[in-house]
Amino acid sequence: MADPPIFTLFCTPIIVLSLLHLSSAADTLSSVQSIREGEILVSPSRKFELGFFSAGSSKNSFLGIWFVASPEMVVWVANRNSPLTDSNGTLEISNEGELVLLNRSKSIIWSTNSTKVLQNAVAQLLDSGNLVLGERNSSDSTDYSWQSFDYPSDTILVAAYYAIETLEDNITGKITLSPDGVAQALLLTSGSTKWDMILSLPYDPCDSYGYCGTNGICRVNQSPRCLCLQGFMPKLQAEWDMLNTAGGCIRKVPLNCSRGEGFMELSQVKLPDLVDFQLFKNMSLKECKVECLKNCSCMAYANSDIRGPGCLLWFGNLIDIKEIDIVGYDQYLFLRLPASELDSLRSLSKKLVAITVASAISGLLIVGMALSIIWKRRMKSRGLPSGMDDIDLPLYDFATVAVATNHFSQTNKLGAGGFGSVYKVTIKYMQGSLSIGQEVAVKRLSKYSGQGPDEFMNEVLLIARLQHRNLVGLVGCCVEGEERMLIYEYMPNKSLDYFVFGWNHLIFLSSFSLDSSRFEVVLGIARGLLYLHQDSKLQVIHRDLKTSNILLDNDMSPKISDFGLARIFQGDDTEEETRRIVGTYGYMTLDYAFDGKFSVKSDVFSFGVLLLETISSKRNRGFQHPDHHHTLLGHAWLLWSEGRAMELIDESICASFIESQAKRCIQVGLLCIQKFPEDRPTMSSVVFMLANEGATLPLPKEPDFFVERSSGSSDAYFVKEESNTHNVVTVTLPEGR
Repeated sequence: MADPPIFTLFCTPIIVLSLLHLSSAADTLSSVQSIREGEILVSPSRKFELGFFSAGSSKNSFLGIWFVASPEMVVWVANRNSPLTDSNGTLEISNEGELVLLNRSKSIIWSTNSTKVLQNAVAQLLDSGNLVLGERNSSDSTDYSWQSFDYPSDTILVAAYYAIETLEDNITGKITLSPDGVAQALLLTSGSTKWDMILSLPYDPCDSYGYCGTNGICRVNQSPRCLCLQGFMPKLQAEWDMLNTAGGCIRKVPLNCSRGEGFMELSQVKLPDLVDFQLFKNMSLKECKVECLKNCSCMAYANSDIRGPGCLLWFGNLIDIKEIDIVGYDQYLFLRLPASELDSLRSLSKKLVAITVASAISGLLIVGMALSIIWKRRMKSRGLPSGMDDIDLPLYDFATVAVATNHFSQTNKLGAGGFGSVYKVTIKYMQGSLSIGQEVAVKRLSKYSGQGPDEFMNEVLLIARLQHRNLVGLVGCCVEGEERMLIYEYMPNKSLDYFVFGWNHLIFLSSFSLDSSRFEVVLGIARGLLYLHQDSKLQVIHRDLKTSNILLDNDMSPKISDFGLARIFQGDDTEEETRRIVGTYGYMTLDYAFDGKFSVKSDVFSFGVLLLETISSKRNRGFQHPDHHHTLLGHAWLLWSEGRAMELIDESICASFIESQAKRCIQVGLLCIQKFPEDRPTMSSVVFMLANEGATLPLPKEPDFFVERSSGSSDAYFVKEESNTHNVVTVTLPEGR
């Protein structure tokens, strides 16, 4: 009779491995055992395996941990920087109680390097994917001398329960970091081999290295996102026009060190990458300038330590510069410019002084009774109805708001964006129309915000006059000097994008069914938009409708917010044109983005995008699919055309939605994003189609933007500004709304 086998063999589609000397304890390795090429450890529930593997066609070998369900998904590597050059590696426990990896000649190429000596060491692969090393008979199961979780590679394994309370135990989560700096959170359901991505960071392209190319600067949440530094112009203008800024910028005028060159100060910026630089630790900023002027190749200088002396000099192209709009961030960069550019800057600064004075006056119009006549004429010139100059809105002084926000402390801060910061305030005593205990949100516009006096006044005028359950309520404002603040009713559940795209979207999915939550949200948004377009005394086009501008109250009721870019239509106007295109790429139509034409149908299109995003939990901007390069809109159209529309629905809510309702949402969304404005329904039709189960819906036509992108394209904020001049740097004056 043959001897019984001394090892157990496990098979996967890609790797065939075996476990030496391990029978009943296949998840542990003792001091008298070892693992060689072709042998594995298996976690108790057969979730993870540990063994040797090779990457692709390489002959090098590595010790790693991978998912049994997805062997190609390696989650941890021991000898990432010291590969085995042949198939003769051995993992064992040394006499000192360390895990060591030996090569053919028995040299140690990797070890746990633990400082604690173990008497009876044992290594175990846990169901969490954690490889741990400790005493065999230890009473404390967490008393490890070493664990792989303390040394992650490009993947962090997570217990999903700490962030998502409603998920079941059969779901595995992980966070990966790609070589280009993109972090992704993914989930794997038991029995499935498909990983679902639930979160991808960064959201902001400015967090991607060198997003604006050489000699460009990236502006967070502003349009256009990328600008060339002063004195530079796009290297490839045609590509910049198509939002491809990777080519960077070049100088308009070459440097000539003999013609009075100087420096331009850039404030609140992230310093360029240290590619070609010099550091002088004990040099003052004044000495740093002199040192830079000595070398004609010196492009810029900065203080390396804002707390004291220190000098950084840059040579060659500058890359990865980013604006930082944080209070108290005082980092400056001094950019070298030729004399001609400095002269033009001095001339421009005189014009900016006049513009700044005009902006200050326009801000004071809210409270300046002496300028009431000018104010009324200004309102009339914008086509606003009579009576808008009488705004029944409480005004609060800066000192009162500052005290209420604890002087704008970080503990009261709810968030920030390109406009500035938002703070939560609980009223402790009566203030005008505010009552004790009332919670409000204070939106403080940054002086660097793209939302200037016109946008601020636009929002004050509109929200003060518009009243609807699906519009955010404005309870006051503050205008004092350069300070501009709006005081809103507080929305405890943040914005819709936080639930649809963030970690919390899983709670949103599993805690609320489609009919009781998502459907009511989109229906409420539709009713709010209908009020703006038709039922209010003003016909308002929002122009920046998107998930992040939808706030949610205690009952998850949606409130449309941010009216800074809104426009008012008067009389029988149906369409307008503008030279200043503002909004968010991914939510705006082609006819608006390229021709400047907008109407109520522009908002209808944005609503269609928002509806499809909310149903699918996928962003239109940045959407990727392995089978094509369409946006989310194109993907939805393809699925609907092939009779597979339900595949657009997020799998996490497949068990809770009403199928007929979901299909109706998808079809209404496709009707809203049709290519030609005249084909898109009005918001009254949208509300009727959504709210009436028995309504017969027309068949949608091809959507706007239905064209495949290149595989390397990326989405960003889109702004198109036309000018009568051929200069690269243009100034677009805001039009009246």
